[in-house]
Amino acid sequence: MKKYCTLLIFLIAYTMSNAQSPGGFGTTNMSLWVKADAGTSSTTNGASLSSWADQSGSGNNGTQTGTLQPTYQTVSTNYNPGIDIVGNSAPKQHFLLPDATLPGGGSDYTVLYVANNVTNTGFVIAAGLNIDLRANRFRVDANGGTNNSWNNLASDLETPANPVIAGKRVLYSNNFNSAGSGSRTTFLQALDAGSVTSAAINTSTSNNKIGLREDGGGALIGDINEILVYSYSLSALNQVKAETYLAIKYGVTLDNSGGGTQGDYLSGTGLTIWDASNGASYHNNVIGIGREDDQDLYQKQSHSSNDTTRIYLNTLQATNDANVGTFGGTLSYIMVGDNQGAMKATAAANAEMPTGLTSCTLNTRLEREWKVTRSIAGRSFSLDLTLESGANQTAVDTSHIRLLVDDDGDFSNGGTVCYYNGDGSGVQFEYNNPVLTISGIRTTHIANNTTGFLTVASISEITPLPVSLVAYEATCQEESPVLSWTTASEINNNYFTIERSEDGISFESIATVAGKGKSNTTNNYSWTDDNALESTTYYRLKQTDFNGAFELLGTRSVVCEHSSNILIYPNPFENNFTVELSKSISYPATIEVLDYLGRKVSEQLIESAAAEIVFGKNIPEGTYFVKVITETTQVVERVVKVK
Repeated sequence: MKKYCTLLIFLIAYTMSNAQSPGGFGTTNMSLWVKADAGTSSTTNGASLSSWADQSGSGNNGTQTGTLQPTYQTVSTNYNPGIDIVGNSAPKQHFLLPDATLPGGGSDYTVLYVANNVTNTGFVIAAGLNIDLRANRFRVDANGGTNNSWNNLASDLETPANPVIAGKRVLYSNNFNSAGSGSRTTFLQALDAGSVTSAAINTSTSNNKIGLREDGGGALIGDINEILVYSYSLSALNQVKAETYLAIKYGVTLDNSGGGTQGDYLSGTGLTIWDASNGASYHNNVIGIGREDDQDLYQKQSHSSNDTTRIYLNTLQATNDANVGTFGGTLSYIMVGDNQGAMKATAAANAEMPTGLTSCTLNTRLEREWKVTRSIAGRSFSLDLTLESGANQTAVDTSHIRLLVDDDGDFSNGGTVCYYNGDGSGVQFEYNNPVLTISGIRTTHIANNTTGFLTVASISEITPLPVSLVAYEATCQEESPVLSWTTASEINNNYFTIERSEDGISFESIATVAGKGKSNTTNNYSWTDDNALESTTYYRLKQTDFNGAFELLGTRSVVCEHSSNILIYPNPFENNFTVELSKSISYPATIEVLDYLGRKVSEQLIESAAAEIVFGKNIPEGTYFVKVITETTQVVERVVKVK
C-alpha cells in the first residue's frame, strides 16, 4: 500500500509538471488560456456560443447568455477555427469573465492573442488592459477612455504598402510592468512597438470581458483565435516561445526588421526552428507545420495570408483537424518562407540558372524562391504554389517541370540538384490551373535538421511563361495616342494585339504587332493610333503565343487634346470672314454659323482648306459661333460681327 501511494503521488506530480502549455514553459501563474479549437460550447459552424472554457486550469471561463453570444467559425485562420465577435451594433457580442481574471493592484502581467480579419475597434481583454485596434495604431486605454496614451508603431505599420492590421492575421503581445508607473510594452507580429506610460491606470479586477470594453464602449469586429494571459511579465525567451506557438498555428509571419535574432522561431525546448537572419531576404510569408506535444501543437497544414503558398502533410483538407497526416515523434517542424519574387519566369531569374544538370536542360525558371528549414522532421511534405497570370497558366505541362534544390539560394554557382516526375526520388508534380502541387518532398531533397532553397524551372518554351512585361504606357505625341511597352523576356511570343474602347468595357481589335518569339533581352515596342478618337480612349494590350494561348497584359487610357483645327480671320469682322481648316480635318466638312440662341444663320459644305463666309448687311452685329463638322470631328469657335 505504501509503495502504491508513493507511485500515485509520483504520477500526479509528473503529470502536473508536464502539462501542455503554449511555449512549453507551463501554466503556472497563467490566468487565462482560451482557444477556438477547445472548450467551446459548440463546434458547429455559425452556432452561437454560450461558453468558452479556460484551458489554463484557473477556471476563468467565458460565459454569455441571450442575444450577446459570439459565433463559432469552423475555418477562421490558417485552417483553424475562430470565434466571430461582432461588436459594431447592438447587442455587442462578447464573453463575460470572472472578476479577478486579470491581476489588479498594479501587478505585472502579460497578454498575448491572435485575431483575424479585424476591421474596426477591438477591445479584446477589458479591465486592466484595453487593446484598441484602429486603422493604423495601437492604443492603450486607461480607465476606459481617460488619459489615453497612443503608441504609433514604427513607420505606422498599417500603411498601403504594409497593411499589417486591418483584415489581416495579427499577433499582439503586451507586457504590463507595474514598476514603470503603468508602463506597457507592445509587440505586433513580435516587433517591439515601444512602451507607453499612463498616469491613470485601471487596476480594477472587475467587469472583465472578451470582445468588449469594460464600460461597454469599444468592441471587437473580427475573429479571435486564441488568448493567453499570464499574471507576470514574460521573460524575453518565454515570450518568443509563446509567439512562435501562436505564429505557427495561425500562419503569422513574425517581424524580423530588428535584425539579429528578431523574428526567430523557437520551439518549447529552445531549438531555433527558423533563423530569420539566415537568408533574411526569404523572411516573407513565413509559415510552418509541426508537432510539439508539450505545447499541444499539431499543425499539419498551413498557408500564407495571400494563399499563394501552402505547405501540408498527406492531402490538403478544409481544416487542420481533418488532415490525417502524421509526424513521427513528439517534436518536429518544417518551416518555409520566400523571397517575394514573381510567381513566373523573368529575365533576372533566367539569368540565375544552373547548367550541366543531368536531364535538366532548363529553359526558364520562376523568380520566386523558397527557403525551407527541417527540424527533427523526417516526414515528406507537399507544397502548393499559385502561378501568376503571366505564367501561361493554361499551358503548364508537368513533364516539363523541374524542382531545383540549392544549398545557398544562388542557383548559378553550383550546389543545385534537379528533380522531376519519375526520377526515383519520390517527387511528383500535379497541376490544377493555376496551382502547381509538388508532393513527396523528402529528406532526399532537403536533409533533416538542415536548410535548403528551392524554386521551379521548366525545360520547355511553353511552360511556364510566355512574356515578362516590365513597362506599358499610353501617351500623346503630336496630338496622336502612342502606346509603348517593354518586355524583359519573351517565350513562344507570336504577336501583340492592340484593342480600343470608348468606355473601357467593350473593346475592338484595331492593330497587331509582331512579337520576338523567344528572347532573353529587353525589347521595346511602340504603336501610334493615326485614327484616334476625340474623347478619352482606352487601349488594351493582348499577347498571343504560337500555340494560340493568350494573355491580357493591361489597359491604359489617354486623351489627346487637339489644337484648334480652324483659323478664322478677320475676327471681329464686318460683313464676311474666312475659315481656314487645319490639315488634320477630313473632307467634306460642313460649316455652320449660329447666333447666341443657337439658331442657324448660315450653312455650307466645303471641299478645300479655306472658305469665305459672307454675312448680309441686314444681319445684326453681335456674337456668333462657327461650327465645323466632319465624320470624326466637331469644333466650335466664337466670332464677333461689328458695324
